Amino acid sequence: MEKSPLMEVRNLQKVYGGRQGLLLPNKKVTAVHDVSFSIQKGETFGLIGESGSGKTTVGRMILRLIEPTNGSIIYNGTSLRELSAKQMAVLRRKIQIVFQDSGSAFNPRMTLGEQIAYPLLKFGEYEDKDDVNRKVYDMLEVVGLRKDFALRYPHELSGGQRQRAGIARSLILKPEFLVLDEPVSALDVSVKAQIINLLQELQKELQLTYLFIAHNLDLVAYFCDRVAVMSKGQIAETGTTVSLFRNPQTDVTKKLLGSILTLDGDLGNVQKKFYSA
Repeated sequence: MEKSPLMEVRNLQKVYGGRQGLLLPNKKVTAVHDVSFSIQKGETFGLIGESGSGKTTVGRMILRLIEPTNGSIIYNGTSLRELSAKQMAVLRRKIQIVFQDSGSAFNPRMTLGEQIAYPLLKFGEYEDKDDVNRKVYDMLEVVGLRKDFALRYPHELSGGQRQRAGIARSLILKPEFLVLDEPVSALDVSVKAQIINLLQELQKELQLTYLFIAHNLDLVAYFCDRVAVMSKGQIAETGTTVSLFRNPQTDVTKKLLGSILTLDGDLGNVQKKFYSA
């Protein structure tokens, strides 16, 4: 008997505009139309597509950072669209996001320790000040940073270090599900490898489930179990990473894959080529 998915998206839609302006009509723009997929517990599900395909909008609708126009979002049996703002805030302890731009994701006037500790303080997940410090130090160690990084400011870190700190902040409340929104696209190649390998290690250790939003198919080939390809706000194709890379069914997918496949078109070679460090 097939297990129920941890996250399920059904017929998701986002439409912007529609009101009449004073000077020019405000036309409706459908950013996401009739998107459906499911993610099993412990899986890494890739959502890929060119810029403007709607993949980031989908990720933010799942978190209700953007409110959907239509459709349903079911997390572990709970309909997220039926939750109040207060109920959704509580559930966000289980559902977190790692943003693309680690620089803008942090307040430049606060130390990393203060910002990593903020979710603990907001939700009362601590006993006393010493407990907060211990949890922050432990999480910094988990992501490969020394505890003295808690006293540093964001501008004092490299891009890779900031992204590690961003992951630490996302994990401090021990979530089950992470939306990874282009988490390494702004990093150098060698640093990308380090962060992707860290995310894989954390997934095994902490039993995490990922929605990995990306346009870089090199990473998808290495990192994801299943993939959905988006184009113009819709899903063009869904399948296991192996089947989709070896036997793409749509022109959209073939175009995306054409940028990375080796001459023999073998997925195994693609996987071996990237991020073996």
